[in-house]
Amino acid sequence: MKRRDENYEHERKSRGIEQALHAQGARGEDAMSKPVNCDGCGACCMYFMISLDLSRLRGDEIAWYEMHGVEVRKNGLRFNIPCRNFDFATRRCKIYETRPRVCREAQVGAANCLASRLHMKSLGVKIDDTDDKI
Repeated sequence: MKRRDENYEHERKSRGIEQALHAQGARGEDAMSKPVNCDGCGACCMYFMISLDLSRLRGDEIAWYEMHGVEVRKNGLRFNIPCRNFDFATRRCKIYETRPRVCREAQVGAANCLASRLHMKSLGVKIDDTDDKI
């Protein structure tokens, strides 16, 4: 139950960030109106999500996922496994020119981008020089 409470808190903070950006009319920028930058970040490369109707899962199935480090969220399952093509030394994609469609379609500064950055920051990972302002 604690993990679900933590996920709720994370999602609440993420929604707050997005709402603040919309209020400023500056979607895609951080709270200091400085553009969010992918260089040196890689937050979206640290996990993958599977969208899933959680009402189809039984309680023991949810517990199993949680025991194995999978975050059960309202919109699916989050596996905190970094992409094998992410270069931790340079914090860049090793296959950028041929990366999968899901990566090409990711939008810098979108709600899931900012939520990923916030999640990594909550784990103590320094993303870039703008992460202190998010």
